[in-house]
Formats: sequence, C-alpha cells, structure tokens
Amino acid sequence: MPECRHSVATRATWLAPALVLATSIGACSLYDTTGPPLADAALLVYAICLVLTPALLFAWLRARGASLAAAAVAAPCVAVAWVAKEFWELSAVFSAGETLYYFFNPVSLGLFATCAFQMASAELVARRRAGRPLRGPALVLAGILALGGATALAARGSGGRELFYAYVSLHARLFGG
Repeated sequence: MPECRHSVATRATWLAPALVLATSIGACSLYDTTGPPLADAALLVYAICLVLTPALLFAWLRARGASLAAAAVAAPCVAVAWVAKEFWELSAVFSAGETLYYFFNPVSLGLFATCAFQMASAELVARRRAGRPLRGPALVLAGILALGGATALAARGSGGRELFYAYVSLHARLFGG
C-alpha cells in the first residue's frame, strides 16, 4: 500500500535536518581533532552548513509537503545547535546570568535573523513560482525580508561595531568588568 504524502513529508521534515546536523557536528569534530589541511576543509563544510542550511533545507522541506511551521522549526537546526554548543561552553566559565546574556549578543541574534531572512526569501520565491497569492502569512514574510534588508544596510557602514559596542557596554554595566 503506498504511503500517504503526509507521512513522507513528516519523515523528511526530521530526517533531513538530522543528516545536516550530523554532517555539521562531524565537520566540527574533525576541525577540533585534525591538522590544517583536513581541519580547513572541515571548517568549510561546517560554515556552509551553518550559513546555507536555512534557505536550502527550508525550500527542500516545503517542496516535499512539509507545513510552514514544521519547515521553519527544522531548517535552522544547525544554528540552534551552534548556539546551544556556545551556551554549553560558556556555562562552564560564566554565571547563569552571563550565559543567558550571551544569547542576546549580535552574532547569535544575527544568525537567527539571517535564518528568518533566508526562510522568508525561500517561501516568497516558492509562492511566486507556484502562482500562489502573496497575502496573509506571505505579508509577514515580506516584512521579515524588509526588516532583514534594512538591518543589513544599517550595519553595513560600520560592520556592526556600534551594535557590538552597545552590547559590551551593557554587559560591563550589568556584570561589572
């Protein structure tokens, strides 16, 4: 008996991120344990997984019938794993408050903003290609796209130094130092 499309989409929604996540963890482990030529290649694989996974995985999952919510949860899996790894490492050195404060650093928030930007772009392109109207959730996605573009333009001139300076200054006021 053939499988229903829903079960195939559900399996794809969780299998594909697991494979990407396993690849990125393997690449990160190789980077930590090997010498320069292999470590450089592993870092490149890890960076590609971190940067391109949201758009590519989101589009792949949506094309296979995953819901918008399921694809939005599954696509940033590598970014979530990276932030969780950073939390784990920082929790060994800093207090719980400082570790939590780290979540709000411009790099972590920028990573999640980039994920949202990529997923919104992929969804709008897919809707346009399928001839579906751009209304309802698509307008929210367009808003995310516009906000991401405006943020990128604002940080472009200084490379985000002002954002990071404000973050570090607030850290010094809250936690001393």
